[in-house]
Amino acid sequence: MPFHNPFWAEKETQTYLIDWDFTLKQSPAFDGSRTDPIIAGKEYIVLAKFTNEGNSDLYNVKFTCELTADTYKFNSVAPGESKQQTFSYVATDADVLAGEIYFAVKLSATTIDPDNPEITDTATYTFGVER
Repeated sequence: MPFHNPFWAEKETQTYLIDWDFTLKQSPAFDGSRTDPIIAGKEYIVLAKFTNEGNSDLYNVKFTCELTADTYKFNSVAPGESKQQTFSYVATDADVLAGEIYFAVKLSATTIDPDNPEITDTATYTFGVER
């Protein structure tokens, strides 16, 4: 019979599921087709939405839009919770010449998982005529 020590217990292992859904959609005001030319002075809008599909909280959650340089922060996002943010940009003459507007929104967050302490992801959306 093995020795039993009542003061010793096997260490419980915590498994962290780091999983998320991160999407970027154009404003409902636009039809989303890639056949419409860019118009100077027109406002183009995207909605970034993030859902924590994991089993632990995420902290220091940030959305950063590369085009507008806007950053929005959330202290924490619980499992199952969603956060969203709208980014808007007014087209310039240079955008008209380029033929498109490219939104790239980066998501970053920290976790308590020692094996995966930081997560990052980038979602993109392009307005303009598809080439």
